[in-house]
Amino acid sequence: MQDRVIGVGVIGCGEIAQLMHLPYLMELPAFRIAALCDISPGTVDKVAEHYGVTARYTDHRALLADPNVDAVVICTYDHGEMVADAIRAGKHLIVEKPLAFTPQEARPLVEQAERSGLVALVGYMKFYDPGYETGLERIAAIGRPKSIHVHDFAGRFDRYGQLYTQTRVTDVPADVLAAGRETVARRIEAALGVDHAGYRDLYLVLLSLASHDLAVMRGAFGTPDRVVHAQQTGPNHATEVVLT
Repeated sequence: MQDRVIGVGVIGCGEIAQLMHLPYLMELPAFRIAALCDISPGTVDKVAEHYGVTARYTDHRALLADPNVDAVVICTYDHGEMVADAIRAGKHLIVEKPLAFTPQEARPLVEQAERSGLVALVGYMKFYDPGYETGLERIAAIGRPKSIHVHDFAGRFDRYGQLYTQTRVTDVPADVLAAGRETVARRIEAALGVDHAGYRDLYLVLLSLASHDLAVMRGAFGTPDRVVHAQQTGPNHATEVVLT
């Protein structure tokens, strides 16, 4: 039985941190929120006040140097550098999806994590869902399938109005935020190449919300050998894909 409470630092105090990670860290007795970090000073202050956290940072490297932080949860939009820094700092970590925006960025991070001996986990929480475990049992009972048809639908979160409250402080200059997203866009476009330049938005959808479903498919049926066919068939990222 573990007696020591693990001090967790949360890097990125936006939507997913407020909706999921921070409430659960408060509920679980094995953990305590040791420090918070966000590029927005106003956001980190408001969220820290809500959870009673005194250690507040706007630079993730300062949080990683905090001796009270044993592990980190990384919830920022673009976080490859932060993952590498956390590994170098010897911090166990959970990182939100995607680990990186291109395979070229992700592979070195995986290699660093494997060499480190640390607990390093990408947040595919569906693997631990009771429904997923039940599904695996039922799939195993029918044997190896010869054909799998999956219809994956994801709608807009805001179609039913506001579903939850969120602290937002607009104290980060708009040009700073825009520059960050533009940097990501350029990296993705470079990875896609000129032949697939129009697929950037779809690529981002697959890396973000749809990543849950892709992960469940891999876990249930294994990693495909190759993509036989992929085609965007309509508006709003409607896509058909054939895998073997």
